[in-house]
Amino acid sequence: MRVLIAPDKFRGTATAVETAEALAAGIADEGHRAVAVPLADGGEDTLEALGGATEVSMLTGPLGTSVPAQWRLRSGRAVVETPRASGLELRRAAAWSTSSPPSAGTGPWATRCAAFAPRHTTTCSQGSTWLAPGRSEPRAERSGA
Repeated sequence: MRVLIAPDKFRGTATAVETAEALAAGIADEGHRAVAVPLADGGEDTLEALGGATEVSMLTGPLGTSVPAQWRLRSGRAVVETPRASGLELRRAAAWSTSSPPSAGTGPWATRCAAFAPRHTTTCSQGSTWLAPGRSEPRAERSGA
């Protein structure tokens, strides 16, 4: 029997890739063929689920501290994982404030990727802080990167 394994991450426990590999190993132990296809919801670990080499740029995040922002450029297509630059996890320890754009970090990141002139850019924003508290529209930010 052939079994398709297509999990998302188990937050705080295992990435989608780790989960898919562990489940596939269990299926194989039972004598079946497993096809592992890790998935992601567009948030953390999306780049890992896509596979391939990931670039890391150090940028200023939403709290004014340096954060490692992951992204990928392959075949003229850039993929940026917004939660790495302005995600909920980066803001949990701080009080929400409208004086600091919640998406701070995303603009410099997009600028960095644009320098490589991709034909397409995909922004994965699940788990990011794109909206300002009390607002229903994304908040703009300027980037001088």
